[in-house]
Amino acid sequence: MMFIMTDVRKTFLDCWKEFAKVVVQKFPLLGYRFSPDEILKREYVSGVNYQQLNETQGKYDQLFNNQSSQEANAINNEDVQFLRKIIEMVGSLPTAYDDCIKIDDAFTCHIKDNVRPVVDVMINKAYSYVPIIDSRNKLVGIFSNGTQLEMRKRDIGIVEELTFEDIEDLVVMKAHEELAVCKNEKFLFVGKNTARSELQAHTSMAKAKDDIIFVTETGDSTEPIIGFLTVTDVHNLSQSAG
Repeated sequence: MMFIMTDVRKTFLDCWKEFAKVVVQKFPLLGYRFSPDEILKREYVSGVNYQQLNETQGKYDQLFNNQSSQEANAINNEDVQFLRKIIEMVGSLPTAYDDCIKIDDAFTCHIKDNVRPVVDVMINKAYSYVPIIDSRNKLVGIFSNGTQLEMRKRDIGIVEELTFEDIEDLVVMKAHEELAVCKNEKFLFVGKNTARSELQAHTSMAKAKDDIIFVTETGDSTEPIIGFLTVTDVHNLSQSAG
């Protein structure tokens, strides 16, 4: 006997897929290890009726695995409305995009720029890092305090004509992974929709409070940089929200 899915159950499945998509976008570092309902429980997102979420999860499991089960047949418009409410709630959580310094407003440099003016700004503003970007806002490298230490080790003076292109092997991302003086420098790439609470959870144990979190469209390091923030920024946001 062929089973024909009713409109309400089809809508329910569509809403669950959207719910799962939104949760993974907001919590990408957890999204591929836990189910959507487990993620919300782990993050303990406020305002969620977790008992109702458990019941809804059970109905989804039954519908997905056995469309003619009693639980699947019990799905109704209330379940659909509940999922829509959760989707809206999760979708409205503050994100990395909301919190970051947008790249157009940040102090950055380009590979052909002179090094000395950037060093002067770093000293005056107490910056530990300056991103080096190309014309499409893609990250070329990072000029850091560690980079300057390596330059001193190699007796590279910061003369007027020195450009970042001249020290490209010291500023590319690979250098920050391999050079001993840069071993404590950490950089995280996250998607623009990553929830603030996820950033807080994954930076709470960070040792260096000025490590950078770069924000891109999906968290891919090869994408244009939308903005960035530091671990300290995330901690301050957590305290202000509390």
